[in-house]
Amino acid sequence: KIADNFGFSFASSRNLGSTWYSTPDQIRFVSYLTLFGMSYLSIEEFSHYERFLGNLLWPDWHFESLSFYGQNIIMNHLIKTKQLNIINLKDYLDFPSDSKTNIDEIIQIHVGDEKDVFSKFQFKEGKYDNFTTNVEYPENVKNYSLRMALESKRMSYEELNKLFLIISERKE
Repeated sequence: KIADNFGFSFASSRNLGSTWYSTPDQIRFVSYLTLFGMSYLSIEEFSHYERFLGNLLWPDWHFESLSFYGQNIIMNHLIKTKQLNIINLKDYLDFPSDSKTNIDEIIQIHVGDEKDVFSKFQFKEGKYDNFTTNVEYPENVKNYSLRMALESKRMSYEELNKLFLIISERKE
């Protein structure tokens, strides 16, 4: 329905999310057009009450995911009309943080609301504060996610600044 309102084609590609890869020019192009999709959805599809009070017709998390909805509309049109060439790397990008997969086999981790380690909500609530970063199997995604989160949380601003300077010097 929404694609029709735009006069767009729909390629039936679902849940593209953050799992696609393309050239910088195409990524900028999609990002720019996604803003229009987000704006349309925000103004025309989400009622005033849904934007500020919760869900009536859309899931309760709809507004936080507006970029994904907007992007999905735009990308489907561009894919269907052959204006976009992408590679879907769903096995490497947006990888779930509760996985036991080796960290060297993926590119990017998506920390979600998993029930097992590692969950961003449990982390925010402090449920991992007493965990140690010396875990068995540190190379798996869930333990790597836990270690990175805890080490960064425990760093002082001075330590973080020193680390930033070291990394910056390596790039020069």
